Amino acid sequence: KALGAMLAFETQQSVEKEGGCGRADGPPRPCPCAMSAAGPDQRMAAVDVDVVAGRGLASWAAGEGAKKKGFSFADVMSLRENLVMRNHEKASQIGLLFGHAGYFMGLLEYGVTDIILLRVFAIGCCGLVVGFQLLQPRVQWVSAVWCGIYVAVNVVQLALLLGVTPPSLSWEEEDLHARLAHQITAVQFHSLMALGEFCWLVDGAMMAEEGTDRDSEGRLLVLTDGLCRVAIGGEVVAELGPGSVVGEIGLVTSTPASCATVSAAGSVRCFSVPVRSVVQLLEEQPEMKRPLERIFASSLAAKVRSMNERVHRRNYRAVLEVACSVDGHEGISGAVEESRRRHGISYELHEELMDELSQCVHRPFRRPHAASVE
Repeated sequence: KALGAMLAFETQQSVEKEGGCGRADGPPRPCPCAMSAAGPDQRMAAVDVDVVAGRGLASWAAGEGAKKKGFSFADVMSLRENLVMRNHEKASQIGLLFGHAGYFMGLLEYGVTDIILLRVFAIGCCGLVVGFQLLQPRVQWVSAVWCGIYVAVNVVQLALLLGVTPPSLSWEEEDLHARLAHQITAVQFHSLMALGEFCWLVDGAMMAEEGTDRDSEGRLLVLTDGLCRVAIGGEVVAELGPGSVVGEIGLVTSTPASCATVSAAGSVRCFSVPVRSVVQLLEEQPEMKRPLERIFASSLAAKVRSMNERVHRRNYRAVLEVACSVDGHEGISGAVEESRRRHGISYELHEELMDELSQCVHRPFRRPHAASVE
C-alpha cells in the first residue's frame, strides 16, 4: 500500500510539473484534473491504474498497462515478487521443501541405471530447483534458466525414448530375456540377439576346453535349457543351468587360455554368438558394456556359488566316510551334526550322501539332529 501511494504521488507530481493532466501524445494520468475532466471510461481506467499500482506493478502505475491488452514478462515477474513478499513465510517454507526435495532427487540419480528413470529423476530434480528459485524474493537467474533448459532437454529425450516401439522378440528370446531382464533392457537385448543364433548341443559336447588358447573365432554361449559341467584338472567343480554364460572370461580378462573344461550334461539348448561380433558391438555401441558386464558378473557369481556348494558337499562326504566307519565311538554323532551345520548341508543332502556311501549302509546317522539332542 505504501509503495502504491508513493507511486501515485510521484505520478501526480510529474504531471503537475508538465503543466496539465497529461501530454497529448502520452497515456492518461491518474491525477485530480484527469478525474474531473475525463469521461466514465477514462475515470475507470484511472481507478484501475491506482489499484494496480497498489499491487506493486510499477509499469502499470506509470500508465503503460492502459495501452497493453496482456501482461509482459516484467509484469508477470513483478506479480510473482509481490505474491512472494505478501506470503513470505509460507513461500519460504515451500521453497525450502522444493530445494531439499530437488537435491535429494539429484542424489538418487547416482543409484539409477535405467535411462528412462534417469530422465525422470533429472526432470524432477531440476524442476524442483526452478520452483525453489521462483519462490525466493530475488531469483538467481543463472541457476533457474540453466535448470529450466536442462528440464526441457530431458523432457524431449524422454519423449523420444517413450516413442520408440519395443522390438519384437520370439518366444525363445523372450524366455531368455526374462532371465536377464535385471541386467539388460529389451532394446539392448535385441541388439545382442541379432548377432547370433540358438542351437542344440548333444550330451558330452565340448563348450570350452581347459588349456586351449582363445582366439577371435571363439563363441559366447548363453544356456537356455539343460545343464553343463565345469571341470578343472579332470574333476567336476560346478554345474551350470539356464541363464549361465560360457566363454565370458575371454571378454573380461586378458587370460589367453581357457581355465576350465565345460561340457554338456545331456542335451543342452543355448544361444551362440561369435566373440568377434560381441567385440565389434562394444566398439560401435559403448553403452552395451555396462549391461554385458552385469550379465557376466551375475554368471561368475553363480559359478562361484556352485563351486562352493560342491566343495562343501565333497568335504561333508569325506566326513561321513570316516564317521560311518567309527560310529560306535562316543561323540561321533555330535561331531557329524556339527560338521553338517558348518558346511551348510541340508538333511535331504545328508540322506542322499548316506545312500551313496557303502560305509554308511547300516545308516548310523539316520537322524543327526536327534543324535545331537541326546
